Amino acid sequence: MEPGVSCFDPLKLFAAAESRCGGTEEFPMRETIPVNMDHFGLISQRSELEQVFFDLGFTAETGRKKPVVGADGKHPGSSYFVFDNAYFDCTHSTSPFFDFLLGKCGGTGMCYFEFASRDIQAAYDNLRAHGIATCEVNISSRYADHGEKKGEAVFACTTPDEVLPIHVMYGGVEHRTPELFYDNERYLHDNSAFRLDEVVMLCDSQKICDETKELIKIIQPDDTPVRPDGGIRKLTLLSREEAVKEYGLDLPEKTDNTAGIRLYVKDASIIRALAERAGYPTHLCESTLVIDLVAPVNLFLLVNEAKT
Repeated sequence: MEPGVSCFDPLKLFAAAESRCGGTEEFPMRETIPVNMDHFGLISQRSELEQVFFDLGFTAETGRKKPVVGADGKHPGSSYFVFDNAYFDCTHSTSPFFDFLLGKCGGTGMCYFEFASRDIQAAYDNLRAHGIATCEVNISSRYADHGEKKGEAVFACTTPDEVLPIHVMYGGVEHRTPELFYDNERYLHDNSAFRLDEVVMLCDSQKICDETKELIKIIQPDDTPVRPDGGIRKLTLLSREEAVKEYGLDLPEKTDNTAGIRLYVKDASIIRALAERAGYPTHLCESTLVIDLVAPVNLFLLVNEAKT
């Protein structure tokens, strides 16, 4: 989540989503939606959030390979794991606002999406025109350090005051300094990962799935990539039943806000060895390596080797 102050009331944030929820149901469902997602993130209260990714051989921005711990023993702020086309943001809960949201999701982790925009003001106007209360466009910045490219990265963002029906926070972002991000072959991690290709969200009912798709059409009336070959281009909504069958996951009964991310790597044996050394369950489903991180951070990884 890009820096900036949230403008919405957390008591209202989940109201629309909760009104749609009628409990879990067993239903076979798998739908992939074309999206133009700039980055994907996870907010958690758990201290092991970053450590999980360092265990698996990912390198954070500035070349960091271990968590930062403040004098008070807490993990401040966010860590950014950048790939050729997008990035993954780990944010530790540091405020009552996020603690409230995490409590609504069971406290293990809450996902959020930042959709890419060419014109954030137009995106804001479109959301308002559809009756979605949204923060005013906020210009924010943070220091970015991606090897040879360093500088103050500037973003224009807006965040609606409701979550997606799948209990995912979302917003829109327009990069004002795109040259500081996203170059091919610049972000090869120690585990050889280089592309974040797809987000998979588990969905508790067909009704919630359908309403999520309709809302995404409003958020992104045009899903043409802002950058050629850039962004996360696929969002798959998957029922618990299909996730168990397709990926062999051992899932809790309620999977609201459980997510998966698909990564492309040069050599899958590296990340598998690191996962097994750290004690994270792994198994193969055809050509996909599945790494089960649901227990610690409410996430699973789908790893594929790039075809050469």
